[in-house]
Amino acid sequence: MKKSCFLVLTFGVAAMLMLSATAQALPLSHTWNFHATCYANGKCNDALEPVGNIRTAPSDNGLDVKVSAYAFTAGGTGSSTDAWLGQYLNPNGGLGVTNSSGDGSHTVDNIGYADYVVFEFGSPVNVTSYYMAYISDDADSTWYVGNLVPGLDFTGKTLAQVNALGLTMGTNSWGFSSDPSPLETLSTSVVGNYFILAARLDPGDKDDQFKIRTLTATQATSDPVPEPSTLVLLGSGLAVLGLVAMRKANKSKTYDGGR
Repeated sequence: MKKSCFLVLTFGVAAMLMLSATAQALPLSHTWNFHATCYANGKCNDALEPVGNIRTAPSDNGLDVKVSAYAFTAGGTGSSTDAWLGQYLNPNGGLGVTNSSGDGSHTVDNIGYADYVVFEFGSPVNVTSYYMAYISDDADSTWYVGNLVPGLDFTGKTLAQVNALGLTMGTNSWGFSSDPSPLETLSTSVVGNYFILAARLDPGDKDDQFKIRTLTATQATSDPVPEPSTLVLLGSGLAVLGLVAMRKANKSKTYDGGR
């Protein structure tokens, strides 16, 4: 009876290990809802505060992101200046930018200044989409993703210097007549600790404005998953042990006269 139980247990464990060899760690999804909760370091639905503020926001799965705002001066051709990152809690709310000199739009826009918002994540992620709000007739955008040193200050950087940081860059075009959905996706699988979102950075395109309502990303799970080949080898080893034990048991019965 003891030998039979041992054999059943051995083969059972071996089978479970070999079946689990096909399982892989699933990415963890994150969503930041900037229109729902007033996040740290700055009042919401309020007048302009000192520029250069940083808001810290947790995702629905507990990953923090630090968010700050800047604007390229001289119609987008000059150096970056600190801006105020506003947050507005209403059906058309989200993150918006007000420049240091004041501009009544409180949106991410390229009218006069060229605004951009910098997201620095606590761990590298793959940004998958952003949802815009408070949009006008046009809301084209430019985005960057990749890895940079934590706490990087963009003050004084020109567009050429931002482009030279080595980040992956892309653009999304939006117009109400052709694309009524304000949900924009990213056509990249780059994983990084930074995401930058701007109104379209193009000298010939100066009519874009929007707020950032939500942001979504995926993150590789931190729990290590054994390689499938390792699990298969372990399962195979247990199976061999089971076979050896079975043969010994059969020999023992033969020598004992089959009792």
